[in-house]
Amino acid sequence: MSGIQIEVDASQLSIIADRFNRLGDLDKHELLDSLGALGVSQTQQRIATEKRSPDGAPWAPNRRGGSILMLMGHLLGSLSHQVGSDQVSWGSNLVYAAIHQRGGTIRPKRAKRLAFRVGNQMVFARQVNIPARPYLGFSSANLAEIRETVHAWIEERLK
Repeated sequence: MSGIQIEVDASQLSIIADRFNRLGDLDKHELLDSLGALGVSQTQQRIATEKRSPDGAPWAPNRRGGSILMLMGHLLGSLSHQVGSDQVSWGSNLVYAAIHQRGGTIRPKRAKRLAFRVGNQMVFARQVNIPARPYLGFSSANLAEIRETVHAWIEERLK
């Protein structure tokens, strides 16, 4: 036979075998729930203080000149996470959440113009173009924090 082959019987290394056996008993739901809570927290921080997309690009300013994505705090407060059998997701169920993430054009459904207030002034428009202000996603710092959380979680359970 040509080449090289190395075999290791992990059962002979009792401490490693014991730890590998414990890995199979870990409650994935608990880890995913922790990661979902962390993802929500990271997203809330992005909306409340960072005002940047996950890739670091600053969000386009808004017409009213106020805090971007934080008029009344509804988007911030609507963020939640959901754990599945092998996955976790987080986001918002608000109707307007997707247009803030992706951007788009809003047109009136039943009238000729949209009507809304900017400050003390009424504005009437045929359409409004909303720039994308991505708030969901991972920055490099977010990914590092997630990695640290996973490593710490596993390490704690292998003690």
